[in-house]
Amino acid sequence: MLPDDVWIDIVDFNQFLNENSINEIDQSTLQNVLESTVNIAKREVRGQFATPKWLADFLCQITTIDWTGNCADPCAGTGTIAKAIVDNKNRRRYNVRENIETTWVSDKYAYPIQIANIALTNIDAINIPINLFQENIFNLFVGKEIIIKSPIDGSDVHKKYPPVKAVMSNLPFIASANISAEDMVGMTSVFESVVEKTELSINTGRMDLYMALPFKIHEILDDAGRLGIIVSNAWLGTDAGRNFYNALTYYYNVKTVVLSGQGRWFKNANVVTTVIILEKKQVGRPEGKEKTFFHLLNYDMEQINDKESNKIISSIVLDENYAGDSLITNDYTISDVTAIQNKGICINALFHDAKWLEEISDVLCPVKDYLTVIRGERRGWDAMFYPAVGHGIENEYITPVLKSSRNIVGYEAVADGDAFCCWRSLDDLHRLNHRGTITWINKFTRINNGTGKPLPEVLKRSNCQWYEMKDTARADFVTSLNPDRRLFFAKLAESSFINQRLIGLRLKKGNKELVHALLNAVFEMFCIEGLGFGRGLGALDISKDNFERTYILNPERISEENARLIIEAFEKMKSRNVLSVEDELASADREAFDKLVLSSLGIESYYNRIKDSVLSMQRARLSVR
Repeated sequence: MLPDDVWIDIVDFNQFLNENSINEIDQSTLQNVLESTVNIAKREVRGQFATPKWLADFLCQITTIDWTGNCADPCAGTGTIAKAIVDNKNRRRYNVRENIETTWVSDKYAYPIQIANIALTNIDAINIPINLFQENIFNLFVGKEIIIKSPIDGSDVHKKYPPVKAVMSNLPFIASANISAEDMVGMTSVFESVVEKTELSINTGRMDLYMALPFKIHEILDDAGRLGIIVSNAWLGTDAGRNFYNALTYYYNVKTVVLSGQGRWFKNANVVTTVIILEKKQVGRPEGKEKTFFHLLNYDMEQINDKESNKIISSIVLDENYAGDSLITNDYTISDVTAIQNKGICINALFHDAKWLEEISDVLCPVKDYLTVIRGERRGWDAMFYPAVGHGIENEYITPVLKSSRNIVGYEAVADGDAFCCWRSLDDLHRLNHRGTITWINKFTRINNGTGKPLPEVLKRSNCQWYEMKDTARADFVTSLNPDRRLFFAKLAESSFINQRLIGLRLKKGNKELVHALLNAVFEMFCIEGLGFGRGLGALDISKDNFERTYILNPERISEENARLIIEAFEKMKSRNVLSVEDELASADREAFDKLVLSSLGIESYYNRIKDSVLSMQRARLSVR
């Protein structure tokens, strides 16, 4: 009854299926389907970054203790982690039906779920219904009725969502500005509950979507159930991340955190990620003695052999130190973490040796005792506020400005540009006949910004002209807001105006030369590197707020004679250019200077530990390039 052409197509398709078994299609091929058919911008907004196959297997193995229990991935995407769950179950027991029936897979979006369905297809389980369905994680709860399809006849199969022993997921990387209205409702509800139960102060407007999900997942986990998640590394160095970690300690035992020290795990996106392993507990204030193991993975797990991989996984699961450089482990109690954070150092530093910080605390003092920390002026529309040569503006509205640390070669700096700082009204400018300034302002009156809004509207501020930039952001010392390989503070020849790309320090008291020297000691290198986290291309992201919380070596603990020797040693370093951290810490004058500084405070024995921590942190950050 079929036309010949139709029959030929059916036979050809059958032959294709016969020769290319679906269950043998590589997972990376299925991921490529998503990446090739969904616009990258849409995937980024939805947080859809396909998980590498090795990372999915790694996550499953370090998360799950009981493979006979229910396991789930509620943000499954193309199903890489779900497939790793089933494969791990199959390797450990032969009951394929039970393995499928104890695996629960869901996602907010329909399209990746269809790809996940293909990924989970197994010839040995062709007639077993897969617990795979479309659902927003915020609507998921134990006992919820789930409808799946029978692979035999397509009929509905009704099930109840069970409490699960282990959840493993690559959570969506969605910044707060891109969260959908639907998800924002769910996220707000979750954090309202968190605040109520913990009495912590949480600014939900700065929290990324993934930060809410562990608290929602807590509801579907069985008692002492485990959660393994892949998330952005941004939480390691921001105030939002600090709140996230503190809240986690009320809901979970934070067992393990893993970070790459050898490049990015996701090759298809400029994102740096971490793995967090959590164990559910009753919600309540942590005791402070609970330990978290911070593992720095210094090996490309795609290239490592199975024997070595199993040894690394065993070390992580058993909380043991690995005998080798492929995995570096440091453990801290919650009390340790809190003490280190209170000195302005971020969680990112805990993958390295930071325990010495508390051991030398008696020779430290808060940076704000000696310095006022400022952020350079941020006004917007640089073409207007930082005019090029030949602008024609009257001199009284031009202020010398230091725009960037990029062109600073030594430990001293001078202004490298002009800033337009006009406080007068247009009427006053006309009355004074300051035509150069009037012409300059009028040049930008009819210009629109990138979203089509006129600059006078966009730049409008209360109590000042729309074209006004105050030159009050003046500093004695500066460092970059996004340092790269050089970590240093430059002293300005005279207190100068700085722009938004710089963090500035104004001296409150003390010997300016001594303070400048101490700001460039190896200890302060550690503080700069420990202030933030590395972004996708390796740049360090630090903040003024974090720096305000940090500490410096206490000048009052240094004798006058030692202060004189330190300043003299630093003068020798000032005669040359600032080097990269690697080269700085290998130079003889630098080593002599640092040891002199530390010995003057009685802590010279800590020199190698501080130095090694700085080098380890920077190498890990730069490895993602």
